[in-house]
Amino acid sequence: MQAIERAADIGGHSYAEMMEIAGCAVAKEIVERYGESRPSVLVLVGPGNNGGDGLVCARYLHQAGIAVRAYLWKRSTTATDDYEQHFAKLIALDVDCAHVNDDTDLAVLHSWLGETDILVDSLLGTGANRPIKDQLAVLLDAVSTQLEASERLLVVAIDAPSGLNCDTGAIDPH
Repeated sequence: MQAIERAADIGGHSYAEMMEIAGCAVAKEIVERYGESRPSVLVLVGPGNNGGDGLVCARYLHQAGIAVRAYLWKRSTTATDDYEQHFAKLIALDVDCAHVNDDTDLAVLHSWLGETDILVDSLLGTGANRPIKDQLAVLLDAVSTQLEASERLLVVAIDAPSGLNCDTGAIDPH
């Protein structure tokens, strides 16, 4: 996947354009499949391009009238670091956003997970190849606990589920 993205970039499709296309496509699929039921969606957003896809997805879901929130891990929200202003666009649309660094006991995450029908995983992309640990492990363990307890929570992963090593196929325990 990384080689395909690099080739597309070299061929004239910028990473920004690919983020817009990917985020829009995921949002469109969610709306087409589940939009009539008016689901609530929580987008878990990571620091890289996959996280950018998630922010774009959240924007399109909001614009389609879907209740959406974004929960950020290791993603800078400063204007200079906000690639293509994806985060700023969500704030301008008044989309609820929280950052794990401001949610040390994960109370916001737990609350939002309990109110969510669809979870969009845009934490880690195809380049993730190290064991998950520390703050991300705790976050993913909270998500796993909610998944086990819920009868209705659906997970949609952008590119690949967090914890899947796309190079080896290994699955992280978190």
